[in-house]
Amino acid sequence: MAELLVLSNVSRHVAGRLGEGFNVAYRADIDLAAWLHDNADTVRYIFTDGPTGIADDLLAELPNLEIISNLGVGYDGVNTDIATARGIPVTHTPGVLNEEVATTTVLLYLACWRNFEDELAQARS
Repeated sequence: MAELLVLSNVSRHVAGRLGEGFNVAYRADIDLAAWLHDNADTVRYIFTDGPTGIADDLLAELPNLEIISNLGVGYDGVNTDIATARGIPVTHTPGVLNEEVATTTVLLYLACWRNFEDELAQARS
């Protein structure tokens, strides 16, 4: 049965890599309530992302959960108080987007400046 429950959407590449090391169940492919009835005790790992997180009631239904891996900078969608009380570590990926955010900021600035220059040129005409 599944030891890894993937709650968020993942690319084919990530799904392939997860399948190499784990028995995986994907939330998108199952009726979660029915699946949990038969498999909740087999879930040792959760893979999720910031927007998806993990609902408190789902967290309560997984008695053998060992870790919640959150793909993203924050983990607001995970109740860390509950996880901590149960001794379940919650991971995330801080710092991985810093350069991309900076690049996007510069590009947006340049796009705004270019539009400003175009507007200024039209106003002078």
